[in-house]
Amino acid sequence: MDRIFVHDFRHFGLEPFPSHVEDQGQSTITGDQFSGVKKFVWYKRLPVYFGRWKNLFSKLIYFWKNGQLFKK
Repeated sequence: MDRIFVHDFRHFGLEPFPSHVEDQGQSTITGDQFSGVKKFVWYKRLPVYFGRWKNLFSKLIYFWKNGQLFKK
């Protein structure tokens, strides 16, 4: 859903959200308040950061070419 510029998708969202979760920060995946989350060291995350920047610039180019970057 984050790469709509690749296939020229149109999608819409719903606000306010139809449901609300009250879990007090508990998760069966990450534990209490994300205490079970372990990150890779910074240099192992560089390929991910490169991909995110590439995605961001691709979006900017797409919106610029389609006249959607700035509202008139």
